[in-house]
Amino acid sequence: MSEDPTDRLPDRAAASRTRTATDVWDRPVGAYDLHWMAEALAMAEHGLSAGELPIGAVVVAGGKVAGRAFTQERTQGRLLVHAELLALDQADRTHAVTRVGTVLYTTLEPCLMCLGAAAAAMVDRVVFALSSPGDGAGDLARLWDDRRRADDIAHVRLPPVTGGVGADASRDLFRRFRDARPASGDPLAAWAESLLADPPHTVADGVAAFEDAPDPEPEPESESESEPAPAPAPAPEPER
Repeated sequence: MSEDPTDRLPDRAAASRTRTATDVWDRPVGAYDLHWMAEALAMAEHGLSAGELPIGAVVVAGGKVAGRAFTQERTQGRLLVHAELLALDQADRTHAVTRVGTVLYTTLEPCLMCLGAAAAAMVDRVVFALSSPGDGAGDLARLWDDRRRADDIAHVRLPPVTGGVGADASRDLFRRFRDARPASGDPLAAWAESLLADPPHTVADGVAAFEDAPDPEPEPESESESEPAPAPAPAPEPER
């Protein structure tokens, strides 16, 4: 008899009561995350060698890889073949995913479609390398969680997201992708360029954080601020 996927819902529901998405950008980053992100980066390297966008993903369940893939739009001639979708599909078919503790590692901030797929697969959390300002959906996990009600179904939620793990390595892959497509007007090259120009998510002191804009420097106090300004001279009367 085949396994009923809903049999694994109660464990996920219990985990959902203790973990939320409010810590989207400030989860601790350790050797575990760095190790598995290296696996995802290796998949992205394979994709780049195959002429694909350098995006790789790995699903880890119980300390083992349950699915791995790179984006295959060129290889398969289809659009719904993002690395995250393919890796999640592999993991779901193996039935090795215990749901609680399952992590999706991807070298680029997932889009709305892939983040939704991670939620449907009941992934416990998502870790990405390079942010994607144009179509990344990582921050939606926080927005979703903020609007949940106490009586919402516990296992239906977007997983918490950590960004910036392995960002430099992912950025280098996209730089190589861009350099291999020198033709002007190439939309994929232009998109890759946009990823190189904006690194909003960083990892500092072992913590993934959303990098806020620095506070402006205070302007030095001028004499006009410390002493009252003299009254303006009266305007001359117009000649009659």
